[in-house]
Amino acid sequence: MEIQVEALRDALEYTEKLYLGTKRAIVLLRQKDIQAGYQLIVQITEGLGWLGDVLRLTQDIQIQKVNTLEVNHLLRVLIEAIENEDIGLLADAMEFELLEQLNKWMMAIQVNVNAYVE
Repeated sequence: MEIQVEALRDALEYTEKLYLGTKRAIVLLRQKDIQAGYQLIVQITEGLGWLGDVLRLTQDIQIQKVNTLEVNHLLRVLIEAIENEDIGLLADAMEFELLEQLNKWMMAIQVNVNAYVE
């Protein structure tokens, strides 16, 4: 169980960085620095994959369950926006949906980490 608790601590730290990276990508997209924004989006999606794996692997010790399925719809919206080269939709979805989701996850992960602090 200690390994899972440590994984949740790592996930919390990583989620905070992912949140900041997402905010940076939004700024880049809104400033029309599309290439740099897309580079960050690649890292963000890889990070979401890692985070989802950790959250699924630690579900059995989570006091406040973290629902990773909620992000699936959002990922489809992001992919569609990228495919359609709709930078406005992409930035909006990241700002108004992804950041909110990451914030929810941070709060839930914090509750779970706190539950195991001695």
